[in-house]
Amino acid sequence: LHDDENSKSIARNFISGIAEDSSGQVWVSNENGIERYNRADNSFTHFGVDRPDGTTNFTYCQILGFVAANELWFLETNTRTVNSLDTKAGKTSFIGELNADNALLYKGSAHTIHVWSSYNKGTIHQVYKDKKLIGQRTYFSGKDGFPGLPELVVSHVLQQNDSLVWLSTDNGLVKLNPLSDQ
Repeated sequence: LHDDENSKSIARNFISGIAEDSSGQVWVSNENGIERYNRADNSFTHFGVDRPDGTTNFTYCQILGFVAANELWFLETNTRTVNSLDTKAGKTSFIGELNADNALLYKGSAHTIHVWSSYNKGTIHQVYKDKKLIGQRTYFSGKDGFPGLPELVVSHVLQQNDSLVWLSTDNGLVKLNPLSDQ
């Protein structure tokens, strides 16, 4: 638990995500940024979001996942942006905008990274390659360009491969092929 008297305690108690890197380090996101758990002394190292003006903000973040051994992607909900933390250097960088408070990540074929928004009406699907947005599509929002599709609240996304995605919604389970939009 957070302890005001101990600067090495976890920064906040509301945990929004947990991930483990390839070397067994545990990473946690919360309302104060990203943290690395140090097993040796039961402490935490805190990482904020680096801003272009040289400042660092400690703000609500949600871990998306590791895209490489030392590259952790996360959603920063204040600016609604996808960012990357270089876990060796301890520095963050902007990847792209995502109008969402919650999201999930899938590593696809051909070195693509898929990010799906969740806990919103509809889902935004973004595809990145080399940290550049190469595609974006919205499904089930009521404004997604697919006449006749219902507006659904998407609570969870499981992408099994490039052509099979499962969406849990307020109106049942949806099986989606994002390559064919079926």
